[in-house]
Amino acid sequence: MNGINNNHLIAYKKWYASMHGSNKVYANKKHWRTSTTKLVYGWVVEMSECSSPCGGGFKNITVLCQTGS
Repeated sequence: MNGINNNHLIAYKKWYASMHGSNKVYANKKHWRTSTTKLVYGWVVEMSECSSPCGGGFKNITVLCQTGS
């Protein structure tokens, strides 16, 4: 996790805590950075969400969690 300061980690922990107890399944996390001139850190999170309104099953969703600029 090179290049990620404590603020980024705090933001991620807050996001992860908000996920706790929900119907979303934490699947994968990828750190991304936009450009070298303006660094924007975040995570690309791939999850499977239970689609009970559609009769059950799971659907794959991808969420961009930007944590700073």
